[in-house]
Amino acid sequence: MLVDYIFAFGALGLSGLFSKSKNGLVKGYIVGVLGRYFFAFLSGMIFFGAYAADYGMSAPVYSLVYNGIYLSVEAVLTLIILYLPPVKKVMGQLKTMATQR
Repeated sequence: MLVDYIFAFGALGLSGLFSKSKNGLVKGYIVGVLGRYFFAFLSGMIFFGAYAADYGMSAPVYSLVYNGIYLSVEAVLTLIILYLPPVKKVMGQLKTMATQR
């Protein structure tokens, strides 16, 4: 449970490292998703590797492929949404509001 949920979704917090850089939201999101991918891969190896034989794969390959498919689709869709003009505008306004304290 720790690896699959707490660490994997906690890795999305790495996105805050880029909060002050240009296109920081996008850079941060990519780093966060890669961190999530690492922990999801690790969890797949540890807990779900037994299913790999059903597909004729080793546990690492199975985990890389399985987690890579759904996380890459999620990442592409999220990045498309982040680049929509209304979303970019709102995110810019939120950043301005957050820094005005």
